[in-house]
Amino acid sequence: MQARKQKTILFAIIAGLGIIMVVAVAWRYIRANKFLEYRHPDWNFTMVYPANWLRMENAHDVDVIFYSPKENPLDFFQENVNITVENIPEGVNTIEEYTERLLKEMHMTFGKYFELLESEEIFWGGQMGHKIVYLGKGIDIEFKLMHYFILVGDKAYQFTYGGIPNKFDKYLPKAEKMADSFVLGP
Repeated sequence: MQARKQKTILFAIIAGLGIIMVVAVAWRYIRANKFLEYRHPDWNFTMVYPANWLRMENAHDVDVIFYSPKENPLDFFQENVNITVENIPEGVNTIEEYTERLLKEMHMTFGKYFELLESEEIFWGGQMGHKIVYLGKGIDIEFKLMHYFILVGDKAYQFTYGGIPNKFDKYLPKAEKMADSFVLGP
């Protein structure tokens, strides 16, 4: 009888630990796949972002930036999405002219390490805009970037997702969900 009681207690402990592990894994999965709404206080846009990403406003010359979580202590570059709103430069009147200007800036920034992978018109944020995907190399690091932009009034709204090439596709579905959720207006 004593042995049977010990087996029952052991089984209950193992079952309890199993339930705790399942709940912990499920909580972590839900947290990693939950999206929160973000509304920018000045530029009148909303979008969603992953709940487990770090959000910073007015940092690194962007209006808002969202960082993916560090995967481990050696994760030296966190994939990120940033939104920048800038005045449309004088002499730029169309999305085509803005695209040309932006591509020249990328060529100047990355020099011979700039490689345009995609360039196409898109409908983004309720407006006709443009999307470019490109590779660039900084000091000792390569980047892959996806850039959406639209012109509204005298402002250019830019959405950029960036990562290192071998991890770019890992976070791409979340970045695309963020881009697809971008809405101007109240």
